[in-house]
Amino acid sequence: MKGKRLPASIRSILLNNDLASLLPLCHSLPTGRIYGHRLKTFLHLACKYSTSLSLLRHLIHTLHMNPHLPLPRTGVTCLHYACGRGSLRVVRFLVEEMGCDVDVRGPYGLKPLGVAVRFGREEVALWLLERTSRPPTAAVYPSYPNSAGQGGPAAQTKVRTSPC
Repeated sequence: MKGKRLPASIRSILLNNDLASLLPLCHSLPTGRIYGHRLKTFLHLACKYSTSLSLLRHLIHTLHMNPHLPLPRTGVTCLHYACGRGSLRVVRFLVEEMGCDVDVRGPYGLKPLGVAVRFGREEVALWLLERTSRPPTAAVYPSYPNSAGQGGPAAQTKVRTSPC
């Protein structure tokens, strides 16, 4: 099953955080429509591309889009996309105002903290680390060789030394 391709105009609206241009299109955006080969909803795409909290509030409150719903095939949530993007404002909004679970597992068992670490989003990772209910352990990731060629988590940055 393949979703519709996201129109370039909507993608540029999200990238530019242009709520004024989005408002006329809102009535033609079905809340459950999926886009692309990964079957993302419009709210997931907004969390991935936009940093505008007013745009996200409009989608959630006015169009009644649910930020807690994972994608059907992958289990990715809006919080996973925001963590991958590295937008601390969006992550804080989703967790503090919308009540998104910081311990939800997505693809391959990754939590939003693991996504932030994997994409090198240190500020987001440190913020999430303070709010996770269970401290990360080395058993979550497979054993990767370190610089000495021995097994263990890769120790490239301060955040990566404590895998999630």
